[in-house]
Amino acid sequence: LAALTWNWHRNRKNEILLWVLLSLNGWLLIKGLKLGIGRARPELWDWAVSVKSYSLPSGHALAAATLFPLMARLWIQWKPTHRKRAMTATVLMVLYVGIGRLYLGVHWPTDVLAGWIVGGTQTWVGFRIAARYNKN
Repeated sequence: LAALTWNWHRNRKNEILLWVLLSLNGWLLIKGLKLGIGRARPELWDWAVSVKSYSLPSGHALAAATLFPLMARLWIQWKPTHRKRAMTATVLMVLYVGIGRLYLGVHWPTDVLAGWIVGGTQTWVGFRIAARYNKN
């Protein structure tokens, strides 16, 4: 909401649209892929962690690979000289989320990898489309 508000006050409707579309598409991808694939979760920590949904892809990893680059994009728009910091923070946070899912024992490594790939790909495509529209 903070990012949407920030973009709204700067009249960046294309950026708002990018955030909304990538967020909604990410949610749809998570739900659709989990239902379509139906992979069971690992049972390593069943006694401590109770998760009822399917495993593949990791929704947390997919969301991290989508939303952290969006936040980095916003940071870079705000402070262009912080590009390296923003990119480093993004990579570290995406890794942190994915490794956390493995540590908790609620995903297989391929679940996290799939989440990163799907989330990163949809974000990359969204950024390419946004770049094309922002040139006009």
